Amino acid sequence: MSKVITFSREFPKNHPKVGQPTYFRQKILTAAYFLGLITYEQAIQNNLIDHEDRFLFTPKFTTIRRGFHWNVGDHFSPREWSGKPYCSKQNVFCSDITIKTIYPFSYCPDDGFFMSGLRIDISDSFIPMNDGLTSEDFFYWFRQKTPFHGQVLCFKKGLHDDIFRKMEAKKYYDLIPF
Repeated sequence: MSKVITFSREFPKNHPKVGQPTYFRQKILTAAYFLGLITYEQAIQNNLIDHEDRFLFTPKFTTIRRGFHWNVGDHFSPREWSGKPYCSKQNVFCSDITIKTIYPFSYCPDDGFFMSGLRIDISDSFIPMNDGLTSEDFFYWFRQKTPFHGQVLCFKKGLHDDIFRKMEAKKYYDLIPF
């Protein structure tokens, strides 16, 4: 049985882009196309491809959720709020998506962002892009006065593995005296 994840259509009130569209639905549908969950015809019907066969949206292959409620292999039904979050109807926009990989994720106001216990520089990583945001939008989305602890849910297997290989290599090379 799948769980529900509902995505916001607009940036929240604590974000500098308050009220502007997030395009999360379109970005997840673009990812769904690359994952083989929707057809080329469905991509065209959803206005994901322009007249020159170019995709209009960067695929959103991850979502970050508060808490530790998810496991690899879980399925979720992607939905979008029809209006104000938690006060409006949820619309299903894609078939169920399977979680392929999960990483622990934290934000601490004094220390920054962490994934799998390693500090990450969001301005120099693919994490914001894979979550459907720019680095700046990502920072403001998660910037809070209280710590955030949750999970990065990846719809594509091994999505961030290369980041950790580079980070581990950097840690190793930082220990070598030259």
